[in-house]
Amino acid sequence: MSVVLALVLVLGGCCSNVISFEHILQGSSINLGNVVTFSQFLSVTVMQLPSVFTVVSQPPFLIIRRRKIPLKIHCLAVLLFFMSSVANNSVFKFDISVPLHITIRCSGTALTMLIGWAVCNKRFSKLEVFSAIIMTLGAIVTLLYRDKEFSFDTLNSASKNSGLTKKSAIGVLLMLFATALMALLSLLNEWTYKRYGKHWRETLFYSHSLALLLFIPGIPRLKEEFKDLTVFSNVVQVPFLKQPISTKLGMLFVNNMTQFVCVNGVNMLASQTDALTLSVALLTRKFISILLSAYIYKSVMSKTAYLSTTLVLFGASLYSYASKKRYVPLT
Repeated sequence: MSVVLALVLVLGGCCSNVISFEHILQGSSINLGNVVTFSQFLSVTVMQLPSVFTVVSQPPFLIIRRRKIPLKIHCLAVLLFFMSSVANNSVFKFDISVPLHITIRCSGTALTMLIGWAVCNKRFSKLEVFSAIIMTLGAIVTLLYRDKEFSFDTLNSASKNSGLTKKSAIGVLLMLFATALMALLSLLNEWTYKRYGKHWRETLFYSHSLALLLFIPGIPRLKEEFKDLTVFSNVVQVPFLKQPISTKLGMLFVNNMTQFVCVNGVNMLASQTDALTLSVALLTRKFISILLSAYIYKSVMSKTAYLSTTLVLFGASLYSYASKKRYVPLT
């Protein structure tokens, strides 16, 4: 039942979160990703305070509960996430094209499987491997041909422009490094829950609160993005308060609430399943978000994209079926 609830939170919270994020970005003069991410981390930290603090009858009346998971584990998880984010945001300095970036980002499920096999000695059935390949290929095709149809002309054009220089080769390695770090983070969380128990609320609090420190060097950038939220936006009158508020600030509040639901679902699911199943669930969620976005914002998707999205969902269903079977070790 908890797995079903987690999936509902992931699909409902994360999909609506993406839609609210798209609304915030519309018409903005600058990239607002940093201020949105900071506000999400801050709001999740604040809303998780009751899970880590307890009220006592004597001063100071409010004390931090004893951690079930060592602080060094939480710090390691934040470090992996931070290094992955920095590496991922730096790749465009190395002449990495958007299609190549998309292709490598879609390899997360396959990399999680490969690293789990190589580092954690995990074994997967042939059907699980096949379903991961289907999902990876479907993801790549969907994002590359989201608004255009597949043809041999576009394939030939892409192959001619895919030559790697020394500089772009470094970018590819950096992207693979970033994706591998995220796979390691998923495997670390899986190991942590098995070793110390399913204390996902504690993980949620410390992973967000500790990460807030990493935003300190970017405070000037955060101020600039927050100004864009308030200045370059329509204004709406708040009922009862009779106070005008920026529509983007209002949507930012919605985004923070849906993010809270989303990360609760993700962490709950991580505590109930393994890293690979979590990766499959998140990949499936991503493509449901694409379909919802196309419907809500009336954006045109190609027939190729719809077909390959179906392939992703089929691969996810196949994995769900395969994961219930006995593992057949790969040789």
